[in-house]
Amino acid sequence: PSVTYQVEATVEERIIQPTEETSLYQALAHCIAAQGLTAKPLITEGASDLRFYLKQGIEGIGFSPFTNGNLLHSINEAVTLPDMLRGKEIITQLLYRMCIH
Repeated sequence: PSVTYQVEATVEERIIQPTEETSLYQALAHCIAAQGLTAKPLITEGASDLRFYLKQGIEGIGFSPFTNGNLLHSINEAVTLPDMLRGKEIITQLLYRMCIH
């Protein structure tokens, strides 16, 4: 069968490669390591409002403390309590580190 379509909107966005060289990344990686985890740059298929800030030249990092990706966006989507508490600690330490140092 013949299929027709009409494009309603387009978005011209470019992928901004995460970098390990920024002071923000280094601070976050330090706080993550303090929790026994390893930070790693990653590009995902998802999107957040961070892309609008990056486009304006504002430094930012998308951050997820979740260690069990199989639970995210699944039928029984869930976040474990230990991951939530670890994430809170990482963000608290990051804010402290960025504000004090």
